[in-house]
Amino acid sequence: MERTFNDPSTKILGLQWNSTHDLLHIKTGNLFNTSPLTKRKILSVIASAFDPLGTVNILTVFGKLLMQSVRKSQIGWDVHISDISIITQFEKFLASLAEISQLHVPRQLTQSKVVSSCSLHRYCDASQKAYGGCIYLVAIYSDGSKSPRLISAKSRVNPIKTKLTLSKLELWSTLARRIFQLLSISIQIHSVHLWSDSQVALSWVKRSPDDFSPFIARRVLTIHENSKEFAWRYVKSHLNSDDLLSRGIFSSDTWLSWIEGPQFLVDQTEFGSLDSFKLIDDLPERKKVNLALVNSDFNIWDNVFSRFSDFNTLQRVLAQIFRFTMLVRKKSNNPLICGKSQNCP
Repeated sequence: MERTFNDPSTKILGLQWNSTHDLLHIKTGNLFNTSPLTKRKILSVIASAFDPLGTVNILTVFGKLLMQSVRKSQIGWDVHISDISIITQFEKFLASLAEISQLHVPRQLTQSKVVSSCSLHRYCDASQKAYGGCIYLVAIYSDGSKSPRLISAKSRVNPIKTKLTLSKLELWSTLARRIFQLLSISIQIHSVHLWSDSQVALSWVKRSPDDFSPFIARRVLTIHENSKEFAWRYVKSHLNSDDLLSRGIFSSDTWLSWIEGPQFLVDQTEFGSLDSFKLIDDLPERKKVNLALVNSDFNIWDNVFSRFSDFNTLQRVLAQIFRFTMLVRKKSNNPLICGKSQNCP
């Protein structure tokens, strides 16, 4: 922990903490002398935004996408970049970085009130560019008011070659489990809600792993193990906070909605009407069972004598068949005796 005189800010765990107002913010320093622009300098600027909590992930994911574009161009580390598209994206990233360094986040997760109950809400989303998730703590106070607050967020850019499907759910259901275990030490969590705007993904999760191919089945099983105590719910895309994260969208106008989450977290009437969607039956990667109906004119009695080598064996088999039909008709449990064998056809 470091502090300078005449400065209320304290450096703690890589973040700046204003002890006077109890606020956290990201300090980026002087990052704007980047001429000439190279791949090494771009990476240095992106890495300078140290954000262990994921508070500014809606911006850092944009930097990750920018770095992926630079990697695709196969430019050397110290080669001057002249691509107008990359330069434009980098200048936009710098402007957002300067803007976000002026924004603050309250250090406390809850207000100075008596807390009645707490719930966790985790959102996950994916786009063609990136995927990720964010977790909010919603505190309900004794006076009936609520306050949602962002706890943690993580993001990853989509691999260039590999197409991801269930990875986002697998990753963030595991993350929700870790956050739940950490918070439950000091806070009593009454419920955990996992939100997704993908009806296909939710239909996967809400079915048995045995219904799918091995690749999907293993991931569905992992999700079930990590979220068996949680409730999976559907949310429309425009209400999904993680939509900002997966698309790399940042502006000062979206900052408050990102930190506090969607409005329905504090609106109980709207909250109850969201989780309404129909499970999809025709799912990708679902096992298909092929059935064939065969019409056969085969009669077992036509060649019954050719199936047995001697008459005594044939007689014993037919006696058992005769006994079975009698059991079905009369519910008899009497043992089979030799005399009954003489009644066989």
